[in-house]
Amino acid sequence: MAFFSKPDPKPERPQPPRVRRIVDRVIYDTAKAECIASHVKRRTSAGLAFYSQEVLYRSTQGNWFLVLGQRYHLDQQPDVFVQPLSAEQVFAWLAEYNEIDLLERHFPGRTQYA
Repeated sequence: MAFFSKPDPKPERPQPPRVRRIVDRVIYDTAKAECIASHVKRRTSAGLAFYSQEVLYRSTQGNWFLVLGQRYHLDQQPDVFVQPLSAEQVFAWLAEYNEIDLLERHFPGRTQYA
């Protein structure tokens, strides 16, 4: 799931861009992590509209992180950031996007049915 890329002519083999960043002396590498979920938003700030994509990953060591991409035009190369997350922040992020199946899979027993 590339950041705002045009549709891949071979959708059965998408190749997401590899993102590697160091945050507080910890290396976050999307090639060595599981992609959990992704959401695209259209946002406005100070009267300017821009697009952002948030991709949630979980590393093989169990660390959660978001890869954030944003741009003002779809033709523009996105600015990409990595944001480490706590389990509580991940729970809130998944709940915000109504990712019920993922909440049940990664946080069993934390939610209940009415």
